[in-house]
Amino acid sequence: MRSTDKKTDFLTYDLKPNVSLKIPETVLPNSKEKSIHFVGLGGIGMSGIARIFSELNYKISGSDIKDSPTLFSMSERGATVFVGHHYNNVDEAGLLVVSSAIKQDNPEIIAAKDKNIPIVHRAQMLSLLTSGKIPNQNKSQVSIGVTGTHGKTTTSGVIGWLFEHSRLNPTIVVGGQMPTLNTNSKLGSGQYFIAELDESDGTIVLYSPDITVITNLELDHSDHYQGGMEQLLETFTTYINNLPEDSTVILNLDSEGNRQLLERLPNKNSKILTYSIEEDSPQYKLAKFKATEIKTEGFSSSFKVLYDNEPFGDVSIIIPGMHNVSNALAAIAVGIEA
Repeated sequence: MRSTDKKTDFLTYDLKPNVSLKIPETVLPNSKEKSIHFVGLGGIGMSGIARIFSELNYKISGSDIKDSPTLFSMSERGATVFVGHHYNNVDEAGLLVVSSAIKQDNPEIIAAKDKNIPIVHRAQMLSLLTSGKIPNQNKSQVSIGVTGTHGKTTTSGVIGWLFEHSRLNPTIVVGGQMPTLNTNSKLGSGQYFIAELDESDGTIVLYSPDITVITNLELDHSDHYQGGMEQLLETFTTYINNLPEDSTVILNLDSEGNRQLLERLPNKNSKILTYSIEEDSPQYKLAKFKATEIKTEGFSSSFKVLYDNEPFGDVSIIIPGMHNVSNALAAIAVGIEA
């Protein structure tokens, strides 16, 4: 972690896998006169988090290098939007939110340091949301986090769709536009908070959801994981070992990386549930949730679900590919566990 001065010591550039730096809810501006300022507001991850805070009645501002429909949408919601990164953009800010992509010589970061404005990582803000500690949030909130190298956005979107159409009115923050909701995030009045959790920069260790889905683990983002697969597995081992004892991890056994992770967790606190769609594989018989009689044709697929080796139901989906059969099975597993 790179520290700034004593009053802005939340900055988490170069986060190491064994660092889990939570931020207190008191870091949020408590006055309508000060905004939460998002550097890179036009990004899919930043805008989703900013929209939730906006719907929680926080004053929002933000900037991006160029104009976009996302910036326009945030402006329509009442956010103060700037095109371009400039020193004076943060004059009314009480908190600056950045991502790992924002460089330390960004003029808004320099301004925040000069003006003693706290600087936090966007993962810290999402972690704070998933904790249920924000004023006006549902205090009985159950958080569901979806992570892994591939399939996070689709799987979290399908879970969001499933809970939304089950009339549970969840809060959702995902890294892509959900076609049925025409947004990447929404604040719901129900108890479930569904979020896509990014693993690319090691900030996955900041989260502690009640239910976690790990779709798969493969070496990617080697700019951060310079130690290769070993560093990735260490990061996820730290993540799982830091989860509360009553949490659940739903893990795809068809991923070699996931199986390697499982071998590292002999003394895990969390309940581990597994799923598989590969009927000819050794791990298939070990999985709690299975897909069988899979049929794919064009953009559609169908399969039967086995739960503890007993028939549970028939499923049809209109998203193509075997990988989406796996993603759908993960969503079903979450629904059953929740």
